[in-house]
Amino acid sequence: MTTDASKQGWGAVCEAHGVRGRCTEPAWALHINVLELQAVLLGLSHFLPVLRDRHVLVRTDNIVVYINRSGEKSNSSADSPSVASQILVRRPDGPPPRRALAAPLENRLVVPGAGHVLAPQSRPPPALGLVPELEELTAWGLSDVAKRGREPVGVAPPLFPVVHVFARGHTCSRPQWHALQALQVGEAWLLRGERCRSSAPEAPLSLTGVGDLRVQRRMRRCPVERRTSRSTVADPEVAAKLRPLSLPRQTGHKTSPLQAGKVRWPQAAQWRGREELIAKPSTHARTQGNMQVGAAAQPTCTILENFDLYGLYRDGDILFGGILEIHFTTIYPELSFHSKPEQLRCEGFDFAGFQWAQAISFAIEEINRDPALLPNITLGYRMFDNCVKLAVAFRAATALISGVGNTFTDYSCTGTPPVLGIVGDPGSTHSIAISRMLGLFRLPLVSYYATCSCLSNKEEYPSFFRTIPSDKFQVKAMVQILRYYGWTWVGAIASNDDYGLFALKNFVEEVNKFGCVAFSEILPRNNDMSEILKIIDTIKQSTAKIIVVFSTEAYLFPLAEEIVRQNIRQRQWIASEAWTTSVVFQTKELLPYFGGTIGIAIRRGEMPGFEQHLLQVRPVFDPANNLVIKFWEAFFECKFKENTGKGNSTISKICTGSEDIISKKNEYNDVSELRATYNVYKAVYAFAHSLHDLMSCESGKGPFENNSCADITRVQPWQLLHYLGKVNFTTHYGDRVSFDENGDALAIYDVMNWQRADDGSVKIETIGLFDESAPAGQELTLQEDKIFWNFYSKRPPRSVCSESCLPGTRKATRKGEPLCCFDCIPCAEGEISNETDSIHCYTCPPEFWSNPGRNQCVLKEIEFLSYEEPLGISLTTISIFGACNSIGVLVIFFYYRNTPVVKANNSELSFLLLLSLILCFLCSLLFIGQPLHLTCMLRHIVFGISFVLCISCILVKTIVVIMAFKATLPDNNVMKWFGAAQQRGTVFVFTVIQAVICIIWLSTASPVPFKNTKYQNSKIIFECNIGSITGFSCLLGYIGLLASVCFLLAFLARNLPDTFNEAKYITFSMLIFCAVWIAFVPAYVSSPGKYSDAVEIFAILASSFGLLISIFAPKCYIILLRPEKNSKKALMGRAAPKQ
Repeated sequence: MTTDASKQGWGAVCEAHGVRGRCTEPAWALHINVLELQAVLLGLSHFLPVLRDRHVLVRTDNIVVYINRSGEKSNSSADSPSVASQILVRRPDGPPPRRALAAPLENRLVVPGAGHVLAPQSRPPPALGLVPELEELTAWGLSDVAKRGREPVGVAPPLFPVVHVFARGHTCSRPQWHALQALQVGEAWLLRGERCRSSAPEAPLSLTGVGDLRVQRRMRRCPVERRTSRSTVADPEVAAKLRPLSLPRQTGHKTSPLQAGKVRWPQAAQWRGREELIAKPSTHARTQGNMQVGAAAQPTCTILENFDLYGLYRDGDILFGGILEIHFTTIYPELSFHSKPEQLRCEGFDFAGFQWAQAISFAIEEINRDPALLPNITLGYRMFDNCVKLAVAFRAATALISGVGNTFTDYSCTGTPPVLGIVGDPGSTHSIAISRMLGLFRLPLVSYYATCSCLSNKEEYPSFFRTIPSDKFQVKAMVQILRYYGWTWVGAIASNDDYGLFALKNFVEEVNKFGCVAFSEILPRNNDMSEILKIIDTIKQSTAKIIVVFSTEAYLFPLAEEIVRQNIRQRQWIASEAWTTSVVFQTKELLPYFGGTIGIAIRRGEMPGFEQHLLQVRPVFDPANNLVIKFWEAFFECKFKENTGKGNSTISKICTGSEDIISKKNEYNDVSELRATYNVYKAVYAFAHSLHDLMSCESGKGPFENNSCADITRVQPWQLLHYLGKVNFTTHYGDRVSFDENGDALAIYDVMNWQRADDGSVKIETIGLFDESAPAGQELTLQEDKIFWNFYSKRPPRSVCSESCLPGTRKATRKGEPLCCFDCIPCAEGEISNETDSIHCYTCPPEFWSNPGRNQCVLKEIEFLSYEEPLGISLTTISIFGACNSIGVLVIFFYYRNTPVVKANNSELSFLLLLSLILCFLCSLLFIGQPLHLTCMLRHIVFGISFVLCISCILVKTIVVIMAFKATLPDNNVMKWFGAAQQRGTVFVFTVIQAVICIIWLSTASPVPFKNTKYQNSKIIFECNIGSITGFSCLLGYIGLLASVCFLLAFLARNLPDTFNEAKYITFSMLIFCAVWIAFVPAYVSSPGKYSDAVEIFAILASSFGLLISIFAPKCYIILLRPEKNSKKALMGRAAPKQ
């Protein structure tokens, strides 16, 4: 028959038949052991008809002592012995049943002296509704052994003469271990022990003689005492009946292979517990004629002293450890060096930390109830408080991995270790130190709150994992927010620990990619007020409006108080996940200063049933669960009587243990924001799924040597570590849990905002999400309409050292200042910057130029002398005007061609000269307009030939004038050698020479259109490239040569008769011509772009007008205005007196 009981109800199962019921409210005040006894009594009574004349195997909890010692007093409950007496019922016609005898079961159990054979009952299926899982430890039997060992063994009574009671794994309050006791008839034997989880061989206990010895059994984690009573065992046959039997391995219900046969009795082949036997003489030993009990002694090591740690404990086949922050203040003892210092004392109970501890308990219970996860394995835990001190955390870690026993033997190093893995530590600094130690043993540590990016280094921390994202991703999320709002000038504050320092380092590196850190300050470890005041001064003096803080509440709270004291407002705070959701800051006093804070928070989760689990906590005076008492006293602000004289507390209220935990609300039972708690929950499940994967290994396909699998009875941390790195599962809430190659969890954060609650305090609202796995550029999503900005403008603040440089300018860093402090310098001509805050101006391509705003490259202006511009229009007008004048003179000359003025000096040359001047005026039009390949060739060719023709005519006229006057001398017949034909031939030859020069020039290097960018970068000078400077020089040089000869001859003929001295006019015209072209050369060279063409046109027009006016104006004056002088007589009239 299997029984169980709790505060809610009881149940019993026998041969697949069950009965159960609920406990009434008065029963809630009874001790659990009383309820267990009541369950046995009710079960036996219910199944009495089928149990008559049969042996009964009772599987139950920690109540064997009460059955065996019925009627004796008990420390746990005064009601227990009375109930136990009812279990040992009497048969009306037979002797009463005797006390329990240690008799572990085998597959076929032979009860000493009874002659009956018992077959062990199979486990009842879980569906029958028993509350806790069964944990077999040993077997007990009732026998009719004679009192004091002297009476013969009789036959068992017919009712139920043999009762085998199985003790299960409930935690007993006092003593801490389970009391597994057997008392032989007449108190001949009393054996005590605590269940032990691991296995190790041990020498058997032998019966060597008569005497009274105290046999002590020491286990690594379960100190147990076995002793003989002061009674004498005289009959060796009775002693022989104490020979141990092996414990059967049960199947069916969720029972571990570790449980079956865990404890063996003296003389067994080996011990399953990590234990040793020490035989010590009792102070009441009797050595005269009595049998002695001895043991093969093993060498042992004894712990000098245990750490005084606050903890929680639940037994199981496999234990996992936990290190949590439950007290946040450590009181160090006074070191007088005259006496041994006291242990550290922790104060300041953190209810949120205790909620984390309950999350481990809740997850373990869920896993144990789940038949699909870790079947036949019962998990347990041992948790310790680190008191937010590295020294305490390290003590807790060493206590977890080495056990809490007092002595150790060589057999203590086999089997399953005290803990297979540890959940914690929440602090990065603590995790770094602990991971270095655990990494040596490859014992996995899964932290739920340590975010330092340094812990991602698998070479240094090979066994470290975490269910919270690394600070690397937290920093990335913060930087995304800064970029989103354009905050490039930020301050940074960090706590003086690994969490803060590494996060600050990563943050500065990321911010420097787009902005600057105005200041970075480190919060002092010991809350030094002078250091805090320095930080306050820095905040006040800085122009940065955005301040990012990587810190925990303990470091930050003194700074927050000083900010309130000095009334520092209008700052936008960016909070790390360590204090974003902290209730410490959610007060009315801090809202005006920290309202609007934007923070990164751990992803929120749901844990159905967790709130009910939190409300089931009840105080238990158990050294292994002393944190429950601490919690109860802090939660209800009272003290239990046992603790009234301890510590410095002034609380006078006495705890009763029956306070109403449901009606009182604080952060302990607040399950609305399960963030860090949810990470704890996921860490436990990560261990469970890893262990489940380890158990599911198929033989011959394992990951270890020779494709072997791990043995669950001797599983080692390094084997679990292999599976932990590959774990991948989904929680009940739907979140996927896995670890990357660095042991980091998936990076998903909630973005939070501190807003005003209805009562004026701070409420924290979710305003966005950061998901590292999202597509690039979509990792951050914000709901801006939900954000509360604690500024007068109710808008996001601006936080820049220098305003952004607009397109068209570039940033110029100020010397000695951060990169974000700069001046905006306009880009130079021909350079642009088309983006904000550009650090460079980019040069435009050759055919492009910067616009006036310097933010765009546009096509350069193509400059040439066009007909549309004023200068082109003016020159065109003058050219046409000159050509028209020449034509007009030509018409006049043609009309008066027979007059003496026209006929005097070869009228044919005059007509030819006028035609050449018309060409000279018109050739200037070729220099106006967009250059083409044809116009580039014609402009200089027409110019050169026209002027050579013009100068040739003038030169011939000059020669003719000189010869005409010389021919008047006697015997001078020179004119016959230079007649009209010779004159035409001379002009033709001179012109042909120029034509040859032009042909050679065109054939060697023809002038072509050319876009010149050398003169002006902003414009393209569209001009004609002369091609060959030599050709152009020859063309001009030849014209200059003819003009110089003509000028020289005319100058020599200046003293000819005054009446018609044409040589004077030719001299004057040549003087003008030469002056114009001499001035043309430097003006042409120095004139840029289209103005060089204008200079050349001006030279052409000036020289053409000079020739036209100088030569033809006097003649036209006579022809038109003084016709009386247009006669031969008039022309020759003044010559006579000179003769």
